[in-house]
Amino acid sequence: MTAPTVDLALGLDPSTKIIGFAFVDLAEGAIKWHGVLKINEPDKGWRDQQIAKQLRILKETLDARSEKDGVTYRLRVVGIERMFLGINAKTALELAYCAGAVHQATRTSFPNIEILRFLPPDWREKCGLERNASKAALVERATELGAEPDTPQDEVDSILIAIAARGSHRAQAPATRPRTKPKPKPKPSGDRPRVVRAKRT
Repeated sequence: MTAPTVDLALGLDPSTKIIGFAFVDLAEGAIKWHGVLKINEPDKGWRDQQIAKQLRILKETLDARSEKDGVTYRLRVVGIERMFLGINAKTALELAYCAGAVHQATRTSFPNIEILRFLPPDWREKCGLERNASKAALVERATELGAEPDTPQDEVDSILIAIAARGSHRAQAPATRPRTKPKPKPKPSGDRPRVVRAKRT
């Protein structure tokens, strides 16, 4: 008997010490599971190496869950939070470094998957919230979707980023009417009578 297939969206919330992650059902929007990946352990190599390793582990975990649940979990889209303004230069550089490393590691661990990047106001809006929604509003929205009220903030953000990615996934977008090329103008016929003007005398 063939195992059923469940398509997933993944949300990633990079920071300088951890990466929040969450998987949601692409069809129904239900939260499947979520957690954090630690990337700030000096004794385990450079941070980009730690990020790459953690994303590989996340891929292996997804495969292991497929085998355990008897379901083929198929990742279709990944949403990643982009760096935002309003932070000091040092933190901005560290976040940009981590976000770039997460993006590259995601492409390596999950090849041929659509990757979307969102600024915080954008993913909040795509979840039906105000662009400057408070943390309390984010927790409330995640709870409405099925998360526990005491879910850590990084995981709350990851859940909502996954929901935003689900709504923005190209396969979920409404169909648009294909553009049609304008009809070419008819060329003048070769049988058109020639006009001969009389010369002035």
